[in-house]
Amino acid sequence: VMDDRAQRELRGWFTKHAANPRTEIEARIRNVTQIGFEAVMAHLKSNQLWTNSPEERETLDCIHVSGVRETIDSDNRHTFMRKNKIKDVIVQVSPDHPVRFAVAEEMPGSADESPVSQWRFKQRITFVHKGMFSFELTRVRAGTSEQAARSAPISHEIEIEFCGQSIKPMPNAQYLADSLVMKVRDVVSRLCKAADAPQQPAKRPRVAGSALSEGQQVLVSKGAAVALESAGHAVGAPFDGEMPAELAERVPWVLSHVEKDDAGSEHAYIMSLPCAIHTRSYPLFFFYGSVPVAAVVAKSQSSASS
Repeated sequence: VMDDRAQRELRGWFTKHAANPRTEIEARIRNVTQIGFEAVMAHLKSNQLWTNSPEERETLDCIHVSGVRETIDSDNRHTFMRKNKIKDVIVQVSPDHPVRFAVAEEMPGSADESPVSQWRFKQRITFVHKGMFSFELTRVRAGTSEQAARSAPISHEIEIEFCGQSIKPMPNAQYLADSLVMKVRDVVSRLCKAADAPQQPAKRPRVAGSALSEGQQVLVSKGAAVALESAGHAVGAPFDGEMPAELAERVPWVLSHVEKDDAGSEHAYIMSLPCAIHTRSYPLFFFYGSVPVAAVVAKSQSSASS
């Protein structure tokens, strides 16, 4: 379950570090099986709306005892980097998949002569979403010697990393935290479905005093406008900050979380799924905003009552 501490930490990290090109904010999903990895890969490859052109890249990482990471690419170019961990938090998103959220500073370094403690042969493909978050899927062979690494079994890693340090204007920290969390939930859900375990997927946390769950698909009730915030895209809040009710009710949404304002009123923060308005199509999470909690209903509930 994604706890409040993780949300608070992410908001703080994005507030302080989002615009720093040397700082990385990432989520690493643990216990990734081959079948889950392939399922997530197939899903990502089916999407044609990536900012980049996803291509596989092979590298060798040599981890020196000094802590310096030496990366050798397919053209035999060597780069040296030292990662200084700032903070991390581990969240049990499903029974089988803890997720490590972390913020760290990466500093370029010079050639390092200290011994190598670990070799990591990597095949990685990266999918960049809106120039803001990258999905990094990596097949790894690792060992304490080069020979051991070459003969090691393949392990599978999935990371989601913030890569939008140069975006202007920078989206607000709450949006960035929510967006990262929603992407993590989606990947973990696909891993769980691929595993086909009877206890999966994990139950989503319920919103207190409501039948709604965080991460649940919802609809906005008729007559309710959505107070929009900037979600990046190098523009301010769409529709001058308010999506008219007649449009809001036609957009598919997903519930991020619920917050109380200073007056004690509860507001549901929602993010849009891929949708079309008039002749224009909008990608995942393009619209982000809030409405009174009473103005959102679960999609299944709405369908049943219509």
